[in-house]
Amino acid sequence: MLIGRSGILREPTIEEASVRPGALMTSVVAAHAVRRKGEDGLRVERRLIGGEVVLCAVVVDGHAGHQAALFVVDHIIEFICEESHDDASGSAVSQALERAFLRLSALVCEDSLHTSGTTATVCLINETRGELTTGHVGTSAAFLLPASPAAETLPSVPLTQEHRLAESKAERTRVLALGAKLGHAIKDGQPTGPLRAFPCGVTCARALGDRDCAPFVSPMPDMTVMPFPEGDAYVLIASAGVWDAISRETVFKTVLKARDAREAAEAIVSKALRAKGSRDITCLCILVATADIAPSTPPPEPLFDVPYGVESPPMEAPTPSAAALTSITIAEDLIRT
Repeated sequence: MLIGRSGILREPTIEEASVRPGALMTSVVAAHAVRRKGEDGLRVERRLIGGEVVLCAVVVDGHAGHQAALFVVDHIIEFICEESHDDASGSAVSQALERAFLRLSALVCEDSLHTSGTTATVCLINETRGELTTGHVGTSAAFLLPASPAAETLPSVPLTQEHRLAESKAERTRVLALGAKLGHAIKDGQPTGPLRAFPCGVTCARALGDRDCAPFVSPMPDMTVMPFPEGDAYVLIASAGVWDAISRETVFKTVLKARDAREAAEAIVSKALRAKGSRDITCLCILVATADIAPSTPPPEPLFDVPYGVESPPMEAPTPSAAALTSITIAEDLIRT
């Protein structure tokens, strides 16, 4: 069972984009995923916002069903573009992200038949102005990692914050103020497992959806806006199936040892699968380089993940742009249990 779409839906030509000399960047994207429950999803798409080229990368990790994750991954990029009002600046797209998250959560909660929810992490790479904006709720963490030979001595930059109740004092304070009770599940008369908020029993109270857990589950995203650093760098987004299975240090070292983004994504998922393979595992790895580096070969024909066997509408093959080229390679391992 697949959730969402992956691939290039529209490749803007260089004539369409407002190019700032020296600022344009190229991105190479690779994703690897293992589906156990069918509640993870990812989507990568390049869009023009106000004439600027923006790479939109999305990872979702659903819970209590697939419905929220499926709806969010299929609509979030369109909502962000609508809410941006053709302004691709960091301040504008961060506000667009916030409005899109709130809209999506409200729509998911209108579904009276389901009570599912989902994490959502969105990285918007403005390749025209060299700017990175990230918005997220939940546990699908993202990091910026230098790709230089000396990167092992350089710190990674977290693009997301910790939202689990056990790890976040701010989240515990917030849900208690809204009337939630904190505690642990009881098994054989003894408390067990992670800290949870009751009623509902969630371990993370930042999500889209979760209709039955209102009012203390919040869809309000945390945001980071930053200029992209000089030199090559990786943007890494992964679901909790990665971060709960292997350490951050292992993930970062795996990226730096890999020959390219695809090898990095595959190796990370493989290690997470060996360590704790009982859940969905998704890793999205984006290598971003400055435009003075020679463009790579034209991108391969995109592979689309079509949800639940619904036939995908025909897509025109992307036209490679001479100075702004996004190569997307998607590798999906489908494991049904």
